[in-house]
Amino acid sequence: MNYSLTSFFGEKPKGITSRVKTQGLYFLHLIREFPILERSMKIKVAATFLPLTIFLLFFTALAVKSSHEPPLLSPLSSPGKSEVAVTHLVTDPQTSPFQKIVGRVLGFKALKAKPKRLQYEVFGYLPYWSFDKLQYLRLDLLSTIAYFALEIDPQTGDFLKSGAYWNNWNGQDMKDLIERAKEEKTNVVVTVKLFENTPIEQFLACGKCRQNSINQTLKEIQEKGASGVNVDFEYFGTPPKDTVIKYAQFMRDLTDVIHKEVKGSTTSMAVYATSAREERIHNVELVGSFIDYVFIMGYDFFRPSSTNAGPIAPLFGVEKYGYDLQTSVEDFLQKMPAEKIVLGVPYYGYDWPVEGQGQNAKVIDFNDQNGGIGLLYFDRVPEVEKNNKVTLSWDFKAEVPYYSYYDTDKKVWRQVYYENERSLREKYDFIRSKKIRGVGLWALGFDGSRPELWDLLEEKFTRL
Repeated sequence: MNYSLTSFFGEKPKGITSRVKTQGLYFLHLIREFPILERSMKIKVAATFLPLTIFLLFFTALAVKSSHEPPLLSPLSSPGKSEVAVTHLVTDPQTSPFQKIVGRVLGFKALKAKPKRLQYEVFGYLPYWSFDKLQYLRLDLLSTIAYFALEIDPQTGDFLKSGAYWNNWNGQDMKDLIERAKEEKTNVVVTVKLFENTPIEQFLACGKCRQNSINQTLKEIQEKGASGVNVDFEYFGTPPKDTVIKYAQFMRDLTDVIHKEVKGSTTSMAVYATSAREERIHNVELVGSFIDYVFIMGYDFFRPSSTNAGPIAPLFGVEKYGYDLQTSVEDFLQKMPAEKIVLGVPYYGYDWPVEGQGQNAKVIDFNDQNGGIGLLYFDRVPEVEKNNKVTLSWDFKAEVPYYSYYDTDKKVWRQVYYENERSLREKYDFIRSKKIRGVGLWALGFDGSRPELWDLLEEKFTRL
């Protein structure tokens, strides 16, 4: 009985594709070309190589299967839509030591791990004061960086060309960042802003000012090689109807110009969490119909002026806190499609002087005697917790952490509400469950050099 390898495969090994041969089994076919080897390979040799052959067949089958695995559908994808608006970012492919060894032993090119790609929009505001943190940005995990911000002169429509706002936008660091972003296929947009009611009304009432602002915005985008514009007009309370109409016209004209003149550009606007429910300047149903997406400022539910300490961004708890992120997103979904909604989350918290250590304690006067309201960026959380020897508590209604501590210097209790990995994980899971466009970050740099929040973004919003 002939136990040579040829007898196992016959004259022409059947069922073995050229692809399989090139991935490690082709050497079996070559043995047939050498009679001496074939005559000597009896049952002992075959028995020696048979386990390796089985292993290689199994290994190859897995590789072929994984290469045909259906991709995760992005919430931006829909039937009949040829392109997805989110830029899919690719990390550097890595090769494991095991793959390198297998490649060397079997004589074929080392297998490359598939790169991870963003499946959702990850939009990050980059404030002008965070430029000392640029080295920590993970551009592979950002689809859009929005420089914050260029400020409009309400009397002319020009940008205010002085101070850090303007200087950082025109500095070398910004130029270098845009070049890095292009390499990573990350969009960079500029945010144009105008705050407070009177300046906003004054600007919108001036048609010449509005047109000048549009022209100046286009000029800055084209000169810097940016990808679009984000508009942040923060008008407090209910505006006059005429102001709402003029804001919508400004956004319509701006969008038409930017889309026409800048290929592949996007226009977006920042909106309050309540803008889909209350009368606000943004008119999200109308303006949302022609801009690319909205950025819901899903934070500052409780702020320095609040009478009690409370969650900055409660995911749930509408029955206790009056409003929450879940309700906000559901309101927006009544006004616009899911692919136009980005939910912004905070990378910060507040530290209030309060009457006692109970949950949602009443805020006391902040002054020299009691101390002020502290703004706590995420990168300082471990330091503050350690220095004050706090016991972390959890608000099960809002799904956020908080803690109380006694200020021995001022002789007052203080209470801190903020976000951590656990609370942000809950929000990211909620975003995925609603299949909205993605997540927004206020703001880049607030996490300093800490990697935890980048790791969480990678876990929740990318896939091989």
